[in-house]
Amino acid sequence: MDEKKKDFYNYVDRMHKKNEEVHKLIEINEKIKNGEIKKLEEWEKVRKNNDICINTLDNINKNKELYYYNLKREISIKKKKLLHLNFLLHDIPEIIKKEKEKYEEYK
Repeated sequence: MDEKKKDFYNYVDRMHKKNEEVHKLIEINEKIKNGEIKKLEEWEKVRKNNDICINTLDNINKNKELYYYNLKREISIKKKKLLHLNFLLHDIPEIIKKEKEKYEEYK
């Protein structure tokens, strides 16, 4: 009986040691897993920041294009106004001449 108990206790001790080894391996794997998860989270943050930067750059480019388009439009409008004013300036001497003639007629 003593021999059976001794064998049983040895068996139990070996199982405890194996159990401890398994738990150590599990803890090591958990640490590795947690480290990998942290790395993935950091990479996800970096990716999101890059997406935000890319979106910001896209928005800046769109705003530049709109600004350029608006400037072209404004320049076009100002050119038309200048042309109109130029025509009016060419017509002014004739108008003044006609007004002088009318004034002379009334005198």
